[in-house]
Amino acid sequence: MHVSIDAALETGAVCEAAICYTGDILDKSRPKYSLKYYVAMAKELEKLGTHFLAIKDMAGLCKPYAAFELVKTLRQEVGIPIHFHTHDTSGINAASVLKAAEAGVDVADVAIAAMSGGTSQPNLNSIVEALRHTPRDTQLDVDTLNECSDYWKPFALTIFRSTPVPRPARRVCISMKFPAVSTPTCVSRLPPWASVIAGAMPKKCTRR
Repeated sequence: MHVSIDAALETGAVCEAAICYTGDILDKSRPKYSLKYYVAMAKELEKLGTHFLAIKDMAGLCKPYAAFELVKTLRQEVGIPIHFHTHDTSGINAASVLKAAEAGVDVADVAIAAMSGGTSQPNLNSIVEALRHTPRDTQLDVDTLNECSDYWKPFALTIFRSTPVPRPARRVCISMKFPAVSTPTCVSRLPPWASVIAGAMPKKCTRR
């Protein structure tokens, strides 16, 4: 990743490097991908100059207490913001986002309710409510999020049933900062088919 990080930095762009999570850091009988392994990689990426460190849990393997331990330790060991990206394939990854938030993660990827779950991201609407009135309250308006989800629900049902495109390519994914003080970003990383539809959405669901 040395070459790619250098190339990104030379352009003056913001660089985010990722460590890909696999294994189980809590299982001491599986030492290959241990907490020490991820810390060493994170330190190396920070040394190379990356601005953000992503934990990319591409298979949804990072269980809640593993997420807490990993984020907590990385925050102690590196000085750059930490971004947690997971998929809800195992069905427990909303809990992983909540534990990552408890440990101090800076950004987490989630999906609007109608597009969440399965191989997409955990449910944004539910996580926002789970964090309500806590130190990590996102301050997002759940009524606006529900309106946005209701808008996308018929499209989600139609597209999921009628096209062979893999589900992750059709998700509506939001990067949620902790604590969030901006208005909801309900539409992000849209595929080409949604670009026109997005333009017709209520402004309060599309503004940043």
